[in-house]
Amino acid sequence: MVGTEPKKGVSPVIASVLMVVIAIVLVGFAYTMFSGFARKGGEVGEKAMGEMEKSYQKLRIETAFYRTADDYLCFKIKAPLSNSMTVPIKNYVTYFADGVEYTPTENLTVCGFSGNACNTTVGLNPGDACYDSIKVANDPSFFEIKHEWGLYDGIVPAYK
Repeated sequence: MVGTEPKKGVSPVIASVLMVVIAIVLVGFAYTMFSGFARKGGEVGEKAMGEMEKSYQKLRIETAFYRTADDYLCFKIKAPLSNSMTVPIKNYVTYFADGVEYTPTENLTVCGFSGNACNTTVGLNPGDACYDSIKVANDPSFFEIKHEWGLYDGIVPAYK
């Protein structure tokens, strides 16, 4: 007889429960996946903002003079008040005279300076300065500093 065969399949209650479970699993998967993207994107954005902030900082060579009597190039570096963060100095700045790299001597007395030696100063807050000297082989025509953050300044030293 037609229509009297037993129905095969899942009852409507079980089908509804399965649909809800599948939906919960899919939502959980999507949440896990997208929350990871958001967290990673936030970290990348924060790092990019930090790098951008670094690029706005400055260092200025306020004074540079060459002592002809003993071949010392003396200098003062200052972080302008317009800076919004401390600029690290020690192990971050490279010093050049006529394109040749030199290591600061930390000899402030030969230059008549008193204060913090640049080679030992950890960082310069806005408005702070450090002093130092380098022993050069011959009369320098140009003195420059380069910072790992991309900061740069150069000056023609005076003679004393």
